[in-house]
Amino acid sequence: MPRLLAGTLGVSVTAAPRALHEVLGQWVDWTRAVSLSRVLDAPAKVEAGIPAWRKDELREVCARARQQLYVMALDEPTWQALVDAWAIQVDTEAAVAPLLQHWQAVQRKLLATTGQLRGQLRDLLAQGDAYSVRLAEMDAVMEAVLSPRELSFFSNVPELLRKRFAVLHAEAAGAAVHWLGLQSELRSLVQAELDARFLPIDGLLAALQSR
Repeated sequence: MPRLLAGTLGVSVTAAPRALHEVLGQWVDWTRAVSLSRVLDAPAKVEAGIPAWRKDELREVCARARQQLYVMALDEPTWQALVDAWAIQVDTEAAVAPLLQHWQAVQRKLLATTGQLRGQLRDLLAQGDAYSVRLAEMDAVMEAVLSPRELSFFSNVPELLRKRFAVLHAEAAGAAVHWLGLQSELRSLVQAELDARFLPIDGLLAALQSR
């Protein structure tokens, strides 16, 4: 995602991305560290087990939600309206506004949907064996640690795009052909954000299938 943004915004990325474990020490305050330590050290309660039908049901719910979010993000009538606005608006801020409104609406829906799915998956894991229960507890702590960072990163994307596209719109004088290239870049960014938001969900689903 950062490299896609760098390409769209026309900046270079020279430094290699740091591994998660290299920055967690800066992100996890002492209260979160204590919570995580307690989860790792405490004996996990073992429940009766996870029904196979619930695993299949939730996997289908997650897949369906992901597809619906993708369709929403790349809804053709919405994109066509953005193309029209881009082409006819003389004022660059007015031309970019529909794009940013759409992006922010998609982000809100992504946040709400993935948060709900993640909670449902943890609830299901908590019905499993000791390892499943501990994973659910660890994920809850890690969500509390990482979600503010994730939210801060993604909330900056619309403003970065506004600045970039305002410049490009002024240079292209609203040319539709110029927008087509931008539209392709935007689709890649939408897919990247969708994939990033679903990473924890994909991990919890994989854990469910392996138990």
